[in-house]
Amino acid sequence: MLLPATDVVNDERAPAYAFTPKHALAQYAATGCLNSTFYANAEDQLAKVIELCREVDADFIARTAVYTREQGFMKDMPALLCAVLSVKEPALLARVFSRVIGQRQDASQLRSDRCARAPWDVSRSAPRRSDWFATGSSLAAKRWYSRLRWVRARRLPT
Repeated sequence: MLLPATDVVNDERAPAYAFTPKHALAQYAATGCLNSTFYANAEDQLAKVIELCREVDADFIARTAVYTREQGFMKDMPALLCAVLSVKEPALLARVFSRVIGQRQDASQLRSDRCARAPWDVSRSAPRRSDWFATGSSLAAKRWYSRLRWVRARRLPT
């Protein structure tokens, strides 16, 4: 049985197979932690994820964010994907926000430098904002914070 010819080389300069943009984004989202690794530093990973987000549809980004948060128990990457959605498809962000950023401690991820920079990297024509909550997606965040305040006032578990 013959194997198909390889079409790229990996970081070790060995022959490899290229992933589709969806496959690559799913792999980065499920395994990436936006920290330095043996082959890549955090900035390279961030740039690659944002580049991949430009190539895939917003629905896939939203589904990936939900999956990596709920099934992969990731925090930084789903928050980054939410930041990308804030520019690419704010209405879709409003639908997935509470599933991805569902806990108090998760909200701090959104204000990290990586997530604050993501909308700017996705849409360079937009004015630079230090905080993506100030963009059009703030409605989802406001609803979430409003719900959190309501739950806290009634001393219900979050």
